[in-house]
Amino acid sequence: MRVLALSLVSSLALAQKPTPPKLETLAADVAALKVDVAEARKGAADAEAAQKALADVESRLIALGREVDRLAGLRAADADVRRELDRLGAESASLRARVAQLADRAAREEADEFVSGDSLALRTPDGNFAMKLGARLHFRHDYQARERRDDVSSFLVRRGKLAVEGHAWRPRLGYKVQLDFAKRDDPLEDFYVDYRRFEAATFRFGQFKVPFDRQRILSSARMQFPDRSVASEAFDLDRDVGAAVLGGWRDGLVQWNLAVLNGGGENVANDNIDYLYVARLLVSPWGPAPMEEGDIRRGPPRVTFGGGFAYDLAPTDIAARTGVDADAAGTLEDRDGDGDVDNVAVVLVGAELTAHWRGASLQGEYFWRREDPGAEAIGPDRTFRGFYAQAGYWVLPRRVELAARASWAEPHHYGATLADRQSNLPETTSEYSGVVTYARFGQDLKLQLEYAFTRELDIGATADVAETFDRDAHRVRTQLQLNF
Repeated sequence: MRVLALSLVSSLALAQKPTPPKLETLAADVAALKVDVAEARKGAADAEAAQKALADVESRLIALGREVDRLAGLRAADADVRRELDRLGAESASLRARVAQLADRAAREEADEFVSGDSLALRTPDGNFAMKLGARLHFRHDYQARERRDDVSSFLVRRGKLAVEGHAWRPRLGYKVQLDFAKRDDPLEDFYVDYRRFEAATFRFGQFKVPFDRQRILSSARMQFPDRSVASEAFDLDRDVGAAVLGGWRDGLVQWNLAVLNGGGENVANDNIDYLYVARLLVSPWGPAPMEEGDIRRGPPRVTFGGGFAYDLAPTDIAARTGVDADAAGTLEDRDGDGDVDNVAVVLVGAELTAHWRGASLQGEYFWRREDPGAEAIGPDRTFRGFYAQAGYWVLPRRVELAARASWAEPHHYGATLADRQSNLPETTSEYSGVVTYARFGQDLKLQLEYAFTRELDIGATADVAETFDRDAHRVRTQLQLNF
């Protein structure tokens, strides 16, 4: 059983003889209890008995809140109001005691133990501190038969991640640190703090995935294919440093994200006064689809749709794009002569749709990007598009899944060097692939075999070379995932 992160603030302790609270205090107490119960239910996700007990408490809290609202509208005599406040105060105290009992029971079951399951975990007896240790290994064999390049056949560790997450002092103050040792230069991926004071909003600070598109946001442990689509790789914003608000309404019927970030990527400080602004809105009429590709849960119909928007003023990449020397670069980078490097306004829009139903899944996203250098003399506007669509079905429930994907993109190559544009970078790229997955323990231990045909067109066109060329490739990947 997962560790139950059920910790309540000391103010919820039952007073021996409560005095009749003021109406405003009682209303605030009810609101705080609702937040604590919501946090407790998240921590007790796999404990059926605790979930039911907390659901009963939550139902009574809703009723209690209605009674407080009703009392606020009454114009009864002082004695009548006092009697009502006495009764509601006693009801509130009783609910506080009930939630405290549930927390104590969970602490007795799980205190000071490492447990197996989705991860290894450790918690203090009072539940105020908790830590989970996780790891992910993607061991892969990659074979590619490519035109204009030598064929490649190689073993590699595609991902080698260690993660520590939990909460400190209170369950509502969470944290996560994740390292990927397959990245040789800088293994730090995630390092952030979450503050969950309100049921409808979580505040996040640090380095994390930019909340723009679905395929990038979801974990690599929950993908149908060994890697993300060529469209997602071309348009996603990966990770960045900044602050975000992640919210929801009515059990995930509506979900929204807002973020302000440096815009420079992982562990990069902002080199100007302009930030990357991101917004995302999702709607799920029958409840949100799980944040994973494929419907291994074989659940009821779930449909989620919406999209994201991002805006950034990025320093011009004209020097890298043209390959000019340092002296000429200064002139090109400040065409308006104001003493500052020119900016390029970047607008990115995404739309997404995900559907799960009884083992079948459908997922797709569309991306649109526009780069505006600001003046025709600096350069014309540039527009790029891309999409992917993939579908899968667990032909043997929770054991074997078949999936297929098609993806196409016009990569923007922003910041790429002239040499790369001339020899390696295409104007358009496409991918058609299929995969078979054999899974155990959910998706945490699985073996995948993928075949893909990729086509890159007009390589060198983005550098205006006289002669461009195309490149096709056949790719076979075998990947083992170990995740906990």
